[in-house]
Amino acid sequence: MKLDNVIFYSHNLINSKNFYLNILNLKLSSESDNFISLSLDNNVSLGIKLFSSDRDKTPGQQSLSFSTDNINEIYNTLKSQSNITFIKDLTQNSWGDEFAISDPDGNKIIILNMKK
Repeated sequence: MKLDNVIFYSHNLINSKNFYLNILNLKLSSESDNFISLSLDNNVSLGIKLFSSDRDKTPGQQSLSFSTDNINEIYNTLKSQSNITFIKDLTQNSWGDEFAISDPDGNKIIILNMKK
């Protein structure tokens, strides 16, 4: 089995779209009035759906992890931007390095570099 997609819910689809395209450099694969689909390098897609009150999914309650080999470069790039909220600064662990930021809805985005 492999992961195919993840869906987050958002209060503001435009802010979420800008964050994932311009801050995390994901690619837009499709878009409608209440949903965007973003492509990751490994054929996994991230869907962002506009929150509606008839659903029980609350924005800001999800987490997503990205793995990378250039964690220091990504960390320094994001740290230099004043509009990024850091939940956890770059930390070295026995299993690898990590830091975490939040998206515009408060979802936790974890960036990892696992030791090999």
